[in-house]
Amino acid sequence: MAWATAAANAPACEVAALIGQAKLGETALKVGATVRAGDEIQTLADSRLRLKCVDGSSLVMAANSRLRIDAFEMNGAQRGDARFHLQLGLIGQKVSGGGGWSVRTPSAVTAVRGTEFAVEVGADAATAVLMQSGNVDVRPATAQSRSLAAMLPLVALAGTLGTECRDGKCSAAAPWGEKRVKAVLDRLSGV
Repeated sequence: MAWATAAANAPACEVAALIGQAKLGETALKVGATVRAGDEIQTLADSRLRLKCVDGSSLVMAANSRLRIDAFEMNGAQRGDARFHLQLGLIGQKVSGGGGWSVRTPSAVTAVRGTEFAVEVGADAATAVLMQSGNVDVRPATAQSRSLAAMLPLVALAGTLGTECRDGKCSAAAPWGEKRVKAVLDRLSGV
């Protein structure tokens, strides 16, 4: 039991760069601050935040984003399982190493193994996923059991493709226009 408590309190990521303001709960974040499983991070207007995780992965939060770290488990030097919940906004991720990495939103769940991609949740709770490199699987979110989730349609993204999920369905993987890709990447740049 003591080991589980120590693992739960272990740092998951560190604030590597910050433009503008971000909060951990009600506390203002600064470069060098650590975040752990269970922490909820929010970026404010005109802000961007880069997290460097203990496994070497990085995550960028665009302005007006809310992200909770649900789990970040390490097995020695290897990541075991990392789970995030993006409630609103846009995050870009560069995932390294093995182990699980997933991002849940109100309308989708993404699962990856070593890739670079962006996930956005709009005010309408719809989710857009842009694949930059590598592979990612996207499923509609469901409040049902894991066994039911395994039966839901899966959209596999590879290369520079995207999908959108809403109302329990995800669109087929398709190329996004240059203007849309640039708009997403511009919101994540600078940190």
